[in-house]
Amino acid sequence: MFGMVRPCGHRLGKRFRDQWMAHLCGLCLALRGDHGQFARLVTNYDGLLISVLTEAQAPRPDDWRRTAGPCPLRGMRTASVARGEGTRLAAAVSLVLASAKVRDHVADGDGLLARRPVAAAARRVATGWGRAGARGGTAVGFDTGILVDAVDRQLGIEALAGPGTPLLTVTEPTETATAAAFAHTAVLAGRPGNAGPLAEAGRYFGRLAHLLGTMSGRSDRGVPLAVKIVVSGGLGVGKTTFIGAISEIEPLDTEAAITQVSVGIDSLAGVESKTTTTVALDFGRITLDPSIALYLFGTPGQDRFSFLWDDLVEGALGTVVLADTRRIEDCFPAVDYFEAHGAPFVLAVNRFDGAERFELEEVREALGLGADVPVLECDARERGSVRDVLGALMDRVIGVRSGSRKRAMAVR
Repeated sequence: MFGMVRPCGHRLGKRFRDQWMAHLCGLCLALRGDHGQFARLVTNYDGLLISVLTEAQAPRPDDWRRTAGPCPLRGMRTASVARGEGTRLAAAVSLVLASAKVRDHVADGDGLLARRPVAAAARRVATGWGRAGARGGTAVGFDTGILVDAVDRQLGIEALAGPGTPLLTVTEPTETATAAAFAHTAVLAGRPGNAGPLAEAGRYFGRLAHLLGTMSGRSDRGVPLAVKIVVSGGLGVGKTTFIGAISEIEPLDTEAAITQVSVGIDSLAGVESKTTTTVALDFGRITLDPSIALYLFGTPGQDRFSFLWDDLVEGALGTVVLADTRRIEDCFPAVDYFEAHGAPFVLAVNRFDGAERFELEEVREALGLGADVPVLECDARERGSVRDVLGALMDRVIGVRSGSRKRAMAVR
């Protein structure tokens, strides 16, 4: 028996939420202060991260805060909010990207933008936001032309892309733009030595943002229905291998070398031979038939990257949680997360050479899983085994949805 007590659930604490809101309010106020009330419409979470990164590197973070007056969105309460060049850079980036998005929708004739008067008004708004973003970028020493160039190249690459086009070719413009913005936060914070590592992190974040944006943008365009599946679990459990074993395309990963910096932060007990780790996501695809394609997204295993989970999980049909009996406790955060969100999932115990074998019911008991959650063994290296796990997940999803419909009919 494993003999352990399940720890507390995976939750964002009040302090973390307050910090996040401080930057959200700071970005909103920076947009209003520098560019007018209407500019507050472009407040978004991607730009928010720029402000967070800048303050995180500041020698004295408290100097990057101020007390803002009452706001209806805060229940007419005052609050400590972010300020300074980090929020101004975030505002500039948000304006430029919002301008590009509006121009893209106008070009596609989406919705009301198919009407000429509405499209003309939208173009004027997009032009104004673009100019305002350029001015804001110049004020903090950032050339927003990098962002504009990336957007323009992105449209051209996607227009020419087809079967066989490398995925990284398609995501490159977004990666380049995000890398530049992340790196500039180091300049603003007076930490130029951080620019290189932050640029690398920005490339990974841009890659993730592009893939998630592509998923949300797929609809009735004559392409297979996109079904999103998440593969989760602890560090070294085999998520990258699992996706790579079945993906019909060259799987995309964000593997980075494990260095001495992670000593004392990431435990390698039981997986001492591991030399790399996922820092953003893994991605693969399986086309079931001409009408359905499964998109597999692997989450990073460490708790410190859990802030990525909400974006990765959004819109997912279901989840595979991988388990390693040598480090069974690493499953708790994933299990707690998906139980709390009511997401259908299956638990797959990955077979590692030399690892002690346990009965599946022992694993269920150790993790406190209900009888309705499928628990099965798999070998993440074998395509057939991975296929069986995904099949079990589909059965689980169908069962959950059928049960929901029956309950809904009973209520009526």
